Amino acid sequence: MVNPFTDTVEMMGYFFEVATGDPVNAVFNVLMMLVGNLILAGAIVVFFGLAAGGVVSALLPEQVGRAPPQERGE
Repeated sequence: MVNPFTDTVEMMGYFFEVATGDPVNAVFNVLMMLVGNLILAGAIVVFFGLAAGGVVSALLPEQVGRAPPQERGE
């Protein structure tokens, strides 16, 4: 069965093993892994922000605030 939380934790462990496996390139690999994780986290935050905005937009009425001014009939 797929469990996103445990799969994410396992994936991070695999990335860390690969990044630190070569002592010569360990610093570069760890830095590259951190930058990749920051890019991924940024994309996730933007996606959930857009999704939350869509949900809030669907729940709010179309016109929020005061009514437009009425024209005088002369």
